[in-house]
Amino acid sequence: MVLITGQGTIDVAVRAISLGANGFLLKPFQPKELRRAINDALEKVRLTWENQRLRTLLPLLATGPQLLAETREEQLLAVICEQAAMHLDGDVAWLSLLSEDRQPTLHIHGDSQDRPTLRAALEDASADALSHAESVTVHLASEPDESQNLGLWSAGIGAYMSVPLRSAQGVLGVLGIGRVRGGRPFEDGDVHTLTLLGDQGRAALENARLHRAQLLQRYVSPQIADAILAGKTDVELKSRRKNLTVLFSDIRGFTPLSEQKEPEELVELLNEYLTAMTEIVFKHGGTLDKYIGDGLMVFIGDPIEYEDHQERAIRMAVEMRTTLQELQQKWAIDGAEVLTIGIGISTGYVTVGNIGSPTRADYTVLGNHVNLAARLADRAAAGQILVSERTLLMVQDLVTATPLDEVQLKGVSRPIRIYELAELVGANAGPTR
Repeated sequence: MVLITGQGTIDVAVRAISLGANGFLLKPFQPKELRRAINDALEKVRLTWENQRLRTLLPLLATGPQLLAETREEQLLAVICEQAAMHLDGDVAWLSLLSEDRQPTLHIHGDSQDRPTLRAALEDASADALSHAESVTVHLASEPDESQNLGLWSAGIGAYMSVPLRSAQGVLGVLGIGRVRGGRPFEDGDVHTLTLLGDQGRAALENARLHRAQLLQRYVSPQIADAILAGKTDVELKSRRKNLTVLFSDIRGFTPLSEQKEPEELVELLNEYLTAMTEIVFKHGGTLDKYIGDGLMVFIGDPIEYEDHQERAIRMAVEMRTTLQELQQKWAIDGAEVLTIGIGISTGYVTVGNIGSPTRADYTVLGNHVNLAARLADRAAAGQILVSERTLLMVQDLVTATPLDEVQLKGVSRPIRIYELAELVGANAGPTR
């Protein structure tokens, strides 16, 4: 506002500015003076708005790194909603994410009672926002009509707004915030703040999904990882008890070999061996837990569940032995040293999941049957596959096996009956189903 007056006193000017005037022009004046006064007033308004915007943005600077540091998607969704509620003084915040098949999943923060009426109303509001894929701000009337969200009004919400989460692939979902009836309404700057929070949340969400993809591809085949990420397979990565089969494979005589060969030659030989073994693990649906020096640790039955996890482990072990024999022939022709392996397999309930700290965790298994499989691999001679009795009971019609004496294995409290696996029998020698 520019005040134009013929009263050119200091008191008038001070009062005009205190009442919100952005300029003061004394009559008479030239047109160019009016233009200058209007331009100055507009610049003051712009600077004031920019100052307010920057004051709003400064607290958000710390939010971006905080969101990007969280790579667990469920926890990240909660943090995004918490930040939206905190920065915008919201009583309830929600995030509706679209799955691969475009079905929304709603996450709510601030509804401690988990009211079905509020959830249903937020689902309607999110669906409406997703259908338009644009920012929405609504101030509900004291007596809203059918054109407004009666469910939110009934749940005590007096105003709400939402913004779409956009990525290069399209809209990922919608972030919303609501205030109870009787609270202050949203302002234009609030939409801008929520949009920035939505952009930060979208970037953090994509980062978390990339991290999950990289994590999965460390342990399972690319095909299985893609299926999990696309939502075509239900999996849990949190720790839990589960019946699985564990396999250890260990190279025999590796230490003397490492003393005889140059490091470069040894690495080349080991990489060729581990590459071939890893392909076999993924072929049979195994999860590669880790490489342990000159060996590897595998479990079958998680994150993808297989009812025939014992059979898959047996077929995996037999193919490992056969493939190593082929590699041995190649190495012999090349004049290289020949590697041999021993394999141990055990079945039973173990703890499986992401185990470790929030900053460094491994997807692994723990328990007595893990220890047993490792001890069997240690005991196995070159070319031997040793299995526990529990494993053999589930595959005894598929293999020929020789019982060995009960043995007291280091780390195992009671004597264990173990068997040496000879081969798959008849038609069972085919590939894993």
